Amino acid sequence: MLDLSKIKVGIINLEINNLYSIYSVFKNIGYKTYIVKNRLTNYDFIILPGVGSFKEGMSRLKKKNLIDILKEALIIKKKNFVGICLGMQMLFKKSNEYGNTNGLNVINGNVQIFKKIFPIPVVGWYKTKSFIRELNNRYFYHIHSYYCEPVNKKLILSKTEYKNFSYCSSIQDKNILAFQFHPEKSGLNGINLLKKIPFFFK
Repeated sequence: MLDLSKIKVGIINLEINNLYSIYSVFKNIGYKTYIVKNRLTNYDFIILPGVGSFKEGMSRLKKKNLIDILKEALIIKKKNFVGICLGMQMLFKKSNEYGNTNGLNVINGNVQIFKKIFPIPVVGWYKTKSFIRELNNRYFYHIHSYYCEPVNKKLILSKTEYKNFSYCSSIQDKNILAFQFHPEKSGLNGINLLKKIPFFFK
């Protein structure tokens, strides 16, 4: 049995994220949980949560001088990383939300809006399909109007269907793990998934 109390988790505060709910869930699960600003090296994995627009998220990263720090941590130092919702989207090359905005470009691909025929935002509990047991046929809470489209489809951990359209809802690229949905708002399914995060990095 993995002792979560020995695992140090650093949550980046962009001041546009649901920080309290994320922090509370990780702390209650048993992780050693910290809120961090720009020192990302002392943690077993770091978390970038976020809600709101892609443009505002990247603006906050820039103001906090985190863009180069994050890219160095993820690409060069290979720090274990978890992106949640907007935190997943900002990993990608760019988004056209409120005009074209460059992302971190850690994952090759773009963030796109759902087709006009679909009502947005996507809000509610939707089932994921995956080859990973903790993700397959599990319901997680979604709230977003854009979705990620990685160039390398092998990075996709799960897909979710919305109005007969199947989109990428989680990815992993070695030390980078990210979810479009909100595990911290997804009840027992989310808690069980968050408990398993260290195993994704084995």
